[in-house]
Amino acid sequence: MKTIIVGFSRPIKPTIFSRLIRWADGTAYDHVYVKWNMSFIERNVIYQASKLAVNFETQETFDGHSITVEEYEVPLDDQIWKDIMQFAFDNSNKPYGIKEILGFGWVKLCALVGQKVNNPFPTHGASFVCSKLITEILQIAKIVDPRISPDNIDPLDLNTIIKAAGIKNKLAH
Repeated sequence: MKTIIVGFSRPIKPTIFSRLIRWADGTAYDHVYVKWNMSFIERNVIYQASKLAVNFETQETFDGHSITVEEYEVPLDDQIWKDIMQFAFDNSNKPYGIKEILGFGWVKLCALVGQKVNNPFPTHGASFVCSKLITEILQIAKIVDPRISPDNIDPLDLNTIIKAAGIKNKLAH
């Protein structure tokens, strides 16, 4: 049995973009990532969409610029672990979905006036924002319904889905 950790974070030095996401969603986080331990190199590895691309970094590097707010441990069988690792490496260095982020802004604005719309800039796997990337991983892990479009999931939505699945926050006391 393997595990991944789904984490929610914010930057140590918040940008306007970070502040807007947290304000719009009413959360203490604006970013979602997954991490796992690679014992053979004695490192925790963070996998995420940030800094204009899908990327890997060590826990130590991540902690130098981010504050972890919540983390959830997801157990995986060996085949699902393999499928997630294949997905991660196959999608590494794909571009960050800048237009998709603008689409999330549109979705939020429409919600303010009672309109439910889909993200007008879906990328269908050509690029990723953090929540889309982790939603696809959690679809592989059978935590997120595969009928849900990852193009429409933001960090708040993903956090809600994880909690509804009964996965406990490992940082809560």
